[in-house]
Amino acid sequence: MINLSLGRKVFESYTLDPLCQAVEQAWQAGIVVVTAAGNAGRDNSMNTMGYATIMSPGADPYVITVGATNTNGTPNRSDDVMASFSSKGPTMIDHVAKPDVVAPGNMIAH
Repeated sequence: MINLSLGRKVFESYTLDPLCQAVEQAWQAGIVVVTAAGNAGRDNSMNTMGYATIMSPGADPYVITVGATNTNGTPNRSDDVMASFSSKGPTMIDHVAKPDVVAPGNMIAH
């Protein structure tokens, strides 16, 4: 398993992106690849309300992309929402539904 907590803006299809090509090679070798969705969820520069902000290599459909949720300080999941900073899909160019999974990542108590 590889865990990548990194990312860059998407400039081309995942089929051409060098980071995506690298993670796909790992996947083809039998390695599970988990990567961050990104922290661009507040970016509204394209009037998308933060959608289409998944970073590369998380834009690749062969990897597991993880986003963050805000639990609103309760143990009940019914009031959980996407963390405002968490990138969300679909992906910019290829329109892949992402993130694949989400987990608490906002206002976590130590």
